[in-house]
Amino acid sequence: MCLYLFPTSQPEHEADLIFWVRTDDPASGLKNHLGEALDSWLSTTWAFTRLHVRK
Repeated sequence: MCLYLFPTSQPEHEADLIFWVRTDDPASGLKNHLGEALDSWLSTTWAFTRLHVRK
């Protein structure tokens, strides 16, 4: 997994988030599972509530 968190110029967001997962089996659900864990981590540990997630 690779993750980038950038300051944003969009007033409705606190930061821009870009992440991706390299997997040989896209049907494994790994990206969704890691995305959910990432959402939880960023909202509890970093207190972000208005991230702009680029997919």
